[in-house]
Amino acid sequence: MASQLDSTPSPSASTMISTAATTADTTVSESANFALQQHSRTIPDVEDTLARALLSYCADGPDPIMHNLVLASVNGKLEGPAAILDCLRQEYSCKTPGTGRYAQRLQHAYIEYLTEIEPTHIATGRRSFTTRIDRWLARYAQIPDLRDEDLHAWITSDGKYWILTPEHPHWPKPLNDLHLRGYVPVPLCLWGQGRPSTLVLCQQPVAIVGSRELDDYGRQVTQAIACAVGSEGHVVISGGAIGADACAHQAAIRCRSGPKTRPNDADASGLTVAVFAGGLDHMGPARNLELFEAILSSGGTLLSELSPDTIPAAPRFLFRNRIIAALAGSVVVTQARVRSGALNTAHWADMLCREVYAVPGMVTSPNNAGCNALIRDHKAESILKPEEVANLITHRHESVRRSSKNKAGTTSVPTEALFPQRPISLSKADIHTGSGSETGSMDTTFTPLQRSLLSIIRTASSNRPLRVETLLTMFNRRHTEGNLYGNTSSPPQMPPTIEQVLTALGTLEIAGVIAYDNRGLLKAVTPGNRQSP
Repeated sequence: MASQLDSTPSPSASTMISTAATTADTTVSESANFALQQHSRTIPDVEDTLARALLSYCADGPDPIMHNLVLASVNGKLEGPAAILDCLRQEYSCKTPGTGRYAQRLQHAYIEYLTEIEPTHIATGRRSFTTRIDRWLARYAQIPDLRDEDLHAWITSDGKYWILTPEHPHWPKPLNDLHLRGYVPVPLCLWGQGRPSTLVLCQQPVAIVGSRELDDYGRQVTQAIACAVGSEGHVVISGGAIGADACAHQAAIRCRSGPKTRPNDADASGLTVAVFAGGLDHMGPARNLELFEAILSSGGTLLSELSPDTIPAAPRFLFRNRIIAALAGSVVVTQARVRSGALNTAHWADMLCREVYAVPGMVTSPNNAGCNALIRDHKAESILKPEEVANLITHRHESVRRSSKNKAGTTSVPTEALFPQRPISLSKADIHTGSGSETGSMDTTFTPLQRSLLSIIRTASSNRPLRVETLLTMFNRRHTEGNLYGNTSSPPQMPPTIEQVLTALGTLEIAGVIAYDNRGLLKAVTPGNRQSP
């Protein structure tokens, strides 16, 4: 195994790794090219890409320990992911693998990083690391002793699949929101087949999920919603199972191949992404293989966070659902029983502050019980007509080409201009009453984003406390309607990221103008009620 990291990749291997995903887009159109320009960064290093792929193979699934170890390496505790792989190689050669100095070096880097982010979990982290490194080494033993270029061919099934890492221009940045949950690992890399730019072409993809056992009502609803979403130019995200997954893909593809209701959006309409719970060598079920070929031929993408030879065991489906939820801006559950895996996807979406919608159904049918429960528990908004989905989505889709200019033909204002770093001053009276001028004493300062969130909370919480997800829905609707700051004359701009919104809420809480109650609901704090509600 010494040759794995000591050898220098040949030019052919370097070309394969750095351009495999890019060359899959030989037919990218003008509007797709515009999307790629928005993600124009340097193609990641060959060694880093291969190291991440092999580390993902060693982890054999979502692994928060490996995730944090890789974060430690990119934050200076080690010399990048390749250094982790080199330590595993050296440790594997020890007389007692798992207890040598290279294992200790990895553990030291992991604990040092954990001390900075979760100091209360150090003792648990040490125990978990000791168990986990034994598993990594057992998997490492299965990696063939090959040169780097041959290892790349092995890990991509002879180049059948491309690999994306977080540094790649086609990496879907919404996946990084998983890191905000702390214990939820972001994939180390992604294996894919098809057109990788589909992952970044749409700013607001829509996940459509549901049960495998759809009845006629569920099938009709799924098809109608997928067609409505696809015709608006949104990329459809789903799994690869029979039932709702297959139905959503088929309807969206038909929308792409049929008459174009919005010709300028032809590059995005009807594109779909299928996310699998196993490696791409084990895509299934077999009855859907023709569908998978149709997804590829229509410009879509087949995706997995697992190495190609990984068998899709049952627990992997639940972890796969976090990727579906993270990739999407909105999640629609069309029909689900109470124990359907689609409810798990809705749960992940709720955790990631995505918008969740569900289609109600006949209360006497168990096929609709899951969706009805989501609506009853206020974990999803109800969809009463397929057309409502496109109207409810917070960021209305524009073709990539047209979204770069407004109606007057001038370039759109970037997000940084919409939410400038320079804060706007508010007096305490302005903060608590919402009246007065926009400027005042320097007691407390807020950015426009923080002011807008505070305004919504103050208005809504006078009637009832707010869930964070409800706040985000109300905020995004204001943003879409163009009256974020009471100005309806200017067109809506790019919405802020979840991280920006959560940071803004944290600032407001520290300032004492909002608080969370014991149910985790938000409420404005008035001058006469400075304690947490």
